[in-house]
Amino acid sequence: MLKGKTALITGSTSGIGAGIAEKFASLGANVIITGLTTEKDDIQGFLAKIQNYGVKACYQNINLLDENGCETLIAESKKLTGKIDILINNAGAQYVSPIEAFPIKKWDFILKLNLTVPFQLSQAVLPIMRAHDFGRIINIASAHGLIHRQENQLMLQQSMVLLVLVKLLRLKLHRKILLLILSAQDGF
Repeated sequence: MLKGKTALITGSTSGIGAGIAEKFASLGANVIITGLTTEKDDIQGFLAKIQNYGVKACYQNINLLDENGCETLIAESKKLTGKIDILINNAGAQYVSPIEAFPIKKWDFILKLNLTVPFQLSQAVLPIMRAHDFGRIINIASAHGLIHRQENQLMLQQSMVLLVLVKLLRLKLHRKILLLILSAQDGF
């Protein structure tokens, strides 16, 4: 089904992202995993597990919050694999708090990781996808963004902005490049 395709999955050294990476590998996709883990043995073990599906796998330890982190990740991944067919924007963070008590540093961090990073990665990968006349960009959002409560106003707002971004990008893209947004329950 995905044989010969290459998928770049952010935040894929654990949790939902690791599950996505393994599933894509089981369907025949080569995978690029990313994350900021420092446990080399864990990464090597996970790469070996993915490679047992008969696909190529590599790890990129690039901080997406750095000034050129997104562009570097896309450029380095393309150098390693030659193309990126699928981008899964899975890296993310959450912090639940009433608005009046929400720390501004947390606000800035979460907005950058959950909104700016997916935008920058999408922006950087689109020329590669256009050149191959194929691409899929999948944005993962928290299910908390669908539940309206005082404590999760930020998650709700971020999910809505990400949805609007996907809709706007769809209007501008070639029909062979698809954008999706998925909502995942934490601990999936």
